[in-house]
Amino acid sequence: MEIIEDFTAIVICALVPIAIVWIVFATIRNGENKRAEILMKAIESNPSIDIERLAQLLGKTRKVGRQVFTGRLLKGCIFSLVGLGLLLVRLLNSGAEHQNLPVFAVICLAIGVAYMIVCWITRKDLNEQR
Repeated sequence: MEIIEDFTAIVICALVPIAIVWIVFATIRNGENKRAEILMKAIESNPSIDIERLAQLLGKTRKVGRQVFTGRLLKGCIFSLVGLGLLLVRLLNSGAEHQNLPVFAVICLAIGVAYMIVCWITRKDLNEQR
């Protein structure tokens, strides 16, 4: 049984982060390859096209301020609710098997509150941009 626990720890601590990094970089590389392919087809179909302008149009789009604000607000709400839920589980089940639960709950609450503070501060900038 110890071998399975050790193997699980190795998989979680080593292979999962490596897989996440590989997936992120593969997605970025795939997007760049698709943009290059579109540029090549545009050049083949119309050689007099302005390549620099087309490359700018195919570049990454940035989120507008309101989208960033709502994303932060959503993350703040999710982290805060997860933290409160974990604290509630710990309070309702006071068994010894939940010893580390308050630590994770406080971390989630802190992250959620930090996102909420950032939203509260940047809210003023959004109102000024309107």
